[in-house]
Amino acid sequence: MATTKRARRHARETVLTPRQELELLLGQTGRSAFKSEDERRRAWVTYRDEGTAIVEYSWARIRYDLGGFLPSEGNRIAKARQRLSEAKEEIRP
Repeated sequence: MATTKRARRHARETVLTPRQELELLLGQTGRSAFKSEDERRRAWVTYRDEGTAIVEYSWARIRYDLGGFLPSEGNRIAKARQRLSEAKEEIRP
């Protein structure tokens, strides 16, 4: 029975808050909802599938999975998305 309680407690600790989820999807605005960059990266690795189901090019996906933002994009998702979409078109035969 103790194992069940421990498993439930662990599951609750890994749930993202709405603020953390928004930060992964849209980027950080003001003070971070995470304690560190490493914690934010780990959260993205854990919730990658859920985040990608919500929006194809989230801030965290661009930053952690697709190589990051170019300096000219200034963490702007729309600019990075346009660049990545154009790159996809070039790859298609």
